[in-house]
Amino acid sequence: MKAALDINAFDKPYFSRIGYYPMYLMPPGKEGGGFGDLTAKQTSSRHSQLMSVLASQSRNQYWQWYVDQHGGSKLTPGYVGFLRGSLTPVTPKPPTDLPTSRLFRGVGQAYLNTNILDAKDDVQVVFKSSPFGTQSHGYEANNSFLLYAYGERLLIRSGYRDIYGSEHHRRWMWSTRSVNNITLNHAGKNDIGQLAHSSASQGQIVDMQTSPAIDVVVGEAGSAYRTSPNPQDESRSLDRFTRAIVFIKPDLVVVYDCLKARQPTEFTYWLHAKNEFRMGENQQLKLAVGDVECEIEFLSPQNLTFSQTDQYDPNPRDRIKLREWHLSAVTPSSSGTFPNSTQFVTLYRPHRKQDSFATRAKCERMENGGMRIEADINNGHIEIQLPKPSRTVGDASGESNKETIVVHRYNQNEERIQTIKANLSTM
Repeated sequence: MKAALDINAFDKPYFSRIGYYPMYLMPPGKEGGGFGDLTAKQTSSRHSQLMSVLASQSRNQYWQWYVDQHGGSKLTPGYVGFLRGSLTPVTPKPPTDLPTSRLFRGVGQAYLNTNILDAKDDVQVVFKSSPFGTQSHGYEANNSFLLYAYGERLLIRSGYRDIYGSEHHRRWMWSTRSVNNITLNHAGKNDIGQLAHSSASQGQIVDMQTSPAIDVVVGEAGSAYRTSPNPQDESRSLDRFTRAIVFIKPDLVVVYDCLKARQPTEFTYWLHAKNEFRMGENQQLKLAVGDVECEIEFLSPQNLTFSQTDQYDPNPRDRIKLREWHLSAVTPSSSGTFPNSTQFVTLYRPHRKQDSFATRAKCERMENGGMRIEADINNGHIEIQLPKPSRTVGDASGESNKETIVVHRYNQNEERIQTIKANLSTM
């Protein structure tokens, strides 16, 4: 095409950027391919042959560096390989001058990293809130997140595709409860989630701010909680589900959820892992995978009811022996009645077993009706200011009032060294 028509595909937006997708999702040495079917055992090396082609055709030095981290360029056999092999080699360049986090807005996924040079030294948050919905192989619910740290899969998407469309695949893996997300119980129905396997079940990444020390990403998925793909249908359960993730690199991940239902609702917060969660006091948990641990603390709301199991509902076919752990935290009622809305504030502290970590954290109401979160980190502390929820209706395309999350970082001398702001609502 380039020789005959003088059209260089790698000047086009897609081909000029596609090589950054594996670089940010799967830094060298990583196992676990993010969201989607059959990704749990994917490794970064599986991308090297395709990346060889992309790097040589685009002349992108960063992509060539990625290829070289996996043993260098792989030649395609035959005539096509001969033509590609005749190209001048690309000089690799390590991505040390690139941001460590990146938003792929078109597919509604954000990859927040501390280190894209080596997965063994990386803490990574993967976040999805997609305009493509929950269709096809990208079926996971919007506003879901994954957590990887130092080469281990900590908080995961769960299940195993025994056969496409099986009872386990359809009723568990396509459901909102199979990922790190939130479901609803009301009107005699339990585990109400987002419309499964549908392009109409859409989310939106509202904002993302990135810096070397702090990342913030915000998603909105309220409109995905429906039973009909028709946007005019009144089956919608939520007017709002805003999820904001604040990543204080590499110590702390804060997840804030603001939900508003159309009727009194019991909310269930789901987490999934390879290993069992160890339950502690004061809504604190610990997760250990290999030589990596993660301290988890639910700051709000209080009086949650916790349970966990290593069984799926339903389990895969008998030949599949995989079992993973599924934790649920259910909101309390007040005098036998449930509210229409709730706000979750959850802290995650990933670390190597031998490393020390901070523990102090608190969440309190401010005079303006918002919330303030304070938490210690190594070499200082952070303060997060959350606004009082003012939006009554929000979806992936509607109008709303502007709300802002503010993050301050302080050093050990109580000096403010960074402030980041991000929108919580679509404009």
